Amino acid sequence: MNLADTQSKIADFFKTSGLHTGEISFVFDENTNTLWCSLETPDARLYLGREGEGLSALNHIVRKIIEKDLQ
Repeated sequence: MNLADTQSKIADFFKTSGLHTGEISFVFDENTNTLWCSLETPDARLYLGREGEGLSALNHIVRKIIEKDLQ
């Protein structure tokens, strides 16, 4: 899977999840081979959850979606 496909998968996940998001932007760090995703949303507290649990769960789900496509 290439970078554009990965970005598209992540964006589609947030669009179809029912979670309210505004703009989604991506930055790829070539030094660490890491793709960073930024969301603009008025409901940030819903994404964060208590002590960041929601954000951690979203990160886990997105990783699993991408890992599945890499197999």
